Amino acid sequence: MVVHDAHDTMLMHLYSNTVKSFKTSLQQSLNEGREYVASIHLCSQSCLREFDEGCEDAAIQQSGWNADKFRKRLICNMLSEVMAKYKKQITHAIANTVESLLEASERNTWASVRDVFECNTEKAISEFSDAAASFDLRSSEINTKFQHLREFARNLLEMKAREEADAGRVLKRMMDSP
Repeated sequence: MVVHDAHDTMLMHLYSNTVKSFKTSLQQSLNEGREYVASIHLCSQSCLREFDEGCEDAAIQQSGWNADKFRKRLICNMLSEVMAKYKKQITHAIANTVESLLEASERNTWASVRDVFECNTEKAISEFSDAAASFDLRSSEINTKFQHLREFARNLLEMKAREEADAGRVLKRMMDSP
């Protein structure tokens, strides 16, 4: 039991170092001017290879223990970084544009809002798909992430519309418009 705990501690240390390495190398790659998807691919593959090599070094012959749960957590952590980037992208694109559209209160405001929502959501999903290809995920896992991004965008859109409605600005503009 003590040996197993030491093995898990070693893997946890390796996991933590790899997460830090991923974040640092991703930021460095982006600072060097590489595109985001290329940076994700390069950094994730490098860090996963480094993690796997460390796991081989920590492996105990004939124990049957493996590092799969730590590797899965590592991939999950890396994907969280990627998801955060695309959530931020969606927030920036949708929130500002929708607010402007609602303030303008044109005749086709809601059609324009829908177009902005669909265009920016699909763009983020497409870019996320390219970045997530580096992680060899099952299609069900990818689809779950896509759905999460769509729900995030929809919730953001609803929140922005409610903010405008709560402030009474949308109704006032609709009444003021010709």
